[in-house]
Amino acid sequence: MSLRFFSRSCGIAAVVCLPVLLDAAFAAEPQDAGAVDASHFPKPPANAATLPGGTWASIAKLPDWLGTWQPFRVNGENGPPTTKSPVKIRPEVQAKFDIVKKLDDTGGDKPSRNLHCVTRGLPGDMGSAETIFQFGYQPGQVFLVQVEGSVRHIYTDGRAHDSVDDLVDTFQGNSIGHWEGQGQNATLVVDTIGIDEGNEFISGLAQGAGSHVTERFHLTAPDVLTIDTVLDAPAVLTQPYAFVTRYRRHRDWEPVEFDCAQNNADLDVNSGKQIFASPPK
Repeated sequence: MSLRFFSRSCGIAAVVCLPVLLDAAFAAEPQDAGAVDASHFPKPPANAATLPGGTWASIAKLPDWLGTWQPFRVNGENGPPTTKSPVKIRPEVQAKFDIVKKLDDTGGDKPSRNLHCVTRGLPGDMGSAETIFQFGYQPGQVFLVQVEGSVRHIYTDGRAHDSVDDLVDTFQGNSIGHWEGQGQNATLVVDTIGIDEGNEFISGLAQGAGSHVTERFHLTAPDVLTIDTVLDAPAVLTQPYAFVTRYRRHRDWEPVEFDCAQNNADLDVNSGKQIFASPPK
């Protein structure tokens, strides 16, 4: 019995039910069962080391993305604009979203996960003005670490997506990438499935089950990273939603620890006390 099974069975409540499952698992297995059976875990193909970024030596030939990246539009900085295609929301979803927007406009407590310290997830995080992140590398994998603590694992070792039986829907999803091009001009192409249906690409609007995200990361200047993103969310949208975000690199920044205080958007600025807004009439 694997840890992946525990996670899939318990989901977000794993902290509560994991000890019970562990006890049951250990009671059912022989005492000399040995290591956890990981035979069904994804394995990189035999040629993984020959792919770009497959060894430490080839990582040195990848684009230099080290440093801290911040969206251009933060603090009113002039820079390349963020561009978006029209958002085509299904009529039945739009009717519900209009109620959410009215609630927000009239000072109500908008039911948005991000307002209550739950991450937007993919792709909302990547398009957020608050998103600041760094990259890391190891053979066959690119890490994207955000200051609020979320970590994306982008596998570039040639593996396929997890199977339907093993796929677990998460905030960041199951990301498989590959490199196109050479040197500093190379592009990281990422395909992501297994995304939590409650992720919000627009505040207060969940993207629904079965969403699919593709991204292209590339430098458009020595210190400008451009990410071309397409979100296909068939449960919510009538057509894919495309947007382009651009980030400036700060080579000398050291990110500080970040912690979210739940409901800090609903505090009285004078007293510091919680505000409980009345719902719209």
